[in-house]
Order: sequence, then structure tokens, then C-alpha cells
Amino acid sequence: MLLNAEEIISKSWRDYVANWHDWAIYSLILFIPGFILMLSGSFGGFLNTYLPATAIATNILILVLVAVSAVMWFWSYLALTHAVGKFLQTKQTDHWKEHYSASLETFWPALYVSILKGLIVAIGTLLFLIPGIIFSVWYSFVLFGVVLGGERGWSAMKSSKNLVRGRWWGVLWRLLLPTFVFGVGIALFNIISVLIINVFPISSESNALLGNVISGLSSAIFTPLTTIAALNLYFSLKENPAPETLPAGL
Repeated sequence: MLLNAEEIISKSWRDYVANWHDWAIYSLILFIPGFILMLSGSFGGFLNTYLPATAIATNILILVLVAVSAVMWFWSYLALTHAVGKFLQTKQTDHWKEHYSASLETFWPALYVSILKGLIVAIGTLLFLIPGIIFSVWYSFVLFGVVLGGERGWSAMKSSKNLVRGRWWGVLWRLLLPTFVFGVGIALFNIISVLIINVFPISSESNALLGNVISGLSSAIFTPLTTIAALNLYFSLKENPAPETLPAGL
């Protein structure tokens, strides 16, 4: 039977807490790109203000850092997906370097389907909001198909849509509720952290920087949790395929 939203939340939380030490390395590496961008943005602003002659070189350097950070973050997310997927299937995880190595083979196919999905959802949203929402649910699992199923291109898109076929509303609910619950947890973590920071007599600039660091850190810490939830749903859908007799449609 397909896991319901409450079961996805509870199972994902248990998987996350019981193996937090396995996910911590991915959280750290996911945090690094954002932290680099925060520092480079602040440093770039300082140079542009006090050394305007270096503005062109500074902006080029920041663009390079943005590109490198984006690649690093995406590769790390693929590695995390590979690690979580293997854990949910076998209850075992290899060394994090092995997951990075395995996910590197799927980097370009994963990037391609991510861009393809983004374009389709964007076009659907621009034409009319509802198609964009429909497409985003249909293609929620394309990356998982590439990283864990060895699928490529349109095949991954079609497989993701077939998982959702005939139960679009149920999948939407199973995506939204865990995201909302975990999102509330992240927001509370950030609010409490900001309140603690405000106790100390520091400048507004330092306060803002610390707030950004905490926000980025909390996002990185909880990314494994939201990934576990999405993969729990993905595997549940694969284990409980929609009947072939279902009519075409959502």
C-alpha cells in the first residue's frame, strides 16, 4: 500500500535521526557553496566601494565563484540522493566519496533533465499557472530516475509521469505536507537562532551576515531530511504502481 503523508513524515524523521552522522558530511558540503557566495558577495561589495578600479575583475571572479558553487552544490545533491537511495533500499551506506564518484557519472544527464523539467514547468506556468503546477508534480521524480534508475532524458521524464499517473492529487498531498511540516521546523530553527543572535551587542551588518549564515546552514542541515521524504515517496510509488486500467489523465 502506498505510504500516506503522515507515514512519510514519521518514517523520514526516523531515518534522518537514526543516521544523522551519515548525512552530516553532505550537509556540510552543501553549505560550503552558499557560504563561499556570501563571503564573495561581501568582499566584492567592499572592493567595488573602496577599489572601484577592480570592479570588472571582481565581478568576473564572483561570476566564476557562482558557477563553481552551483556545480559543487548540484553534484553534492546528486551524491546525497545516491546515498539516501541506497540506504532506503539496503539500509547501508558506503563512504561518502563512493557516492560522489557514482553520482559524477550521472551529472550531465541529471543536469539535462533538470533544465528540461525547468523549461517545461516554466513554459506551463507562463502560459497558465495550472499547467505549470501539473507539470511540476508529474516530473517531481526525474532526478531520482536518473541517479538511481539509470534513466536518461525523455525516458526519465516519462517514468516520473507514469509514477504519478492516475493519482496526481494523492502525490501532490504527499509532497506538500512533509514539505510544510519540515519547512515549519526550519523556520522555527531560524527564528530561535535569530533571537539568540539579537541578544549580543553586534553591528547590524554582522547581525545580517550571521542571519544569512544560519539560514544557509539550517537549509543544508535539513536538506537530507527533505530528500529522504521525497525518496520514501518515490520508492513507495515504484513499489505500488498505478493499475493499468486507470484512465488517462492526472
